[in-house]
Amino acid sequence: MPPQLAAVYSSSLMALLAAGEAPVERIVVCPWHTEAQIRQARSHCPLMLHNMPAPFALNDPDPFDQVVMTEAKRLLALTEPPWFSLSFGFSAQAPEYDGQMVSRSETQPRSKIYLNTCRNAARLKRWLPMPLFLENLDCQPQGTYKYFCEPLFITAVLDAVDCGFLLDIAHARVSAHNLGFTGERYLRSLPLFRVREVHISGPRLGEGGMYDAHELLQDEDWEALNFVLARTEPEVVTLEYTKNWDQLQDHLTRLRAML
Repeated sequence: MPPQLAAVYSSSLMALLAAGEAPVERIVVCPWHTEAQIRQARSHCPLMLHNMPAPFALNDPDPFDQVVMTEAKRLLALTEPPWFSLSFGFSAQAPEYDGQMVSRSETQPRSKIYLNTCRNAARLKRWLPMPLFLENLDCQPQGTYKYFCEPLFITAVLDAVDCGFLLDIAHARVSAHNLGFTGERYLRSLPLFRVREVHISGPRLGEGGMYDAHELLQDEDWEALNFVLARTEPEVVTLEYTKNWDQLQDHLTRLRAML
């Protein structure tokens, strides 16, 4: 069965759906979307929920704060997703958002990050009433996601937790570039047999290297998607571009034809 096509919530997507011009079967929402936005999206399509409410992070010693978990339970009831997806985590505690996630504390030891992440992901998997998928992250010069972008580390955590893999192709391209890999070599190093969902958007080059820009796809992004689709069987492919509505429509139409 071919993958379903999904897109991240945006005002442009809502306008296209209202006009009957967005060929999507699911919409991805996140904890920072308002209840009104989530209900608006749900009036058009079934939903998927991506990420936990802040400040939950798998690398923390104990991220299962009662307030956070209560909010997560509310969001799961509101969205009724077929699975729950979550980014791996950070290399330090309490990072802050400054255009990108930036660590303000020292990087934790690899062994501590690994043990915390595996323990907390396994606990979250038991808590959830649906499957858990973990998402790869994008290697940044600040080291915010140190270790979490290494294929061997990703594979070890997914094996230990025994859960699905959400492969973010833009994150993979950023990590490959900033770690000195070719894109194909990096993708081949990942546990592709675990891929259940794919995220796609366009990264860009900046002064500090490549970064996750959530822009329009370029030739290299379409090539990477074709490479991944030839080697995986995802249930959903999600477009993470959210800006201009006519370019969003163009990308969705092209993706629908690919799938």
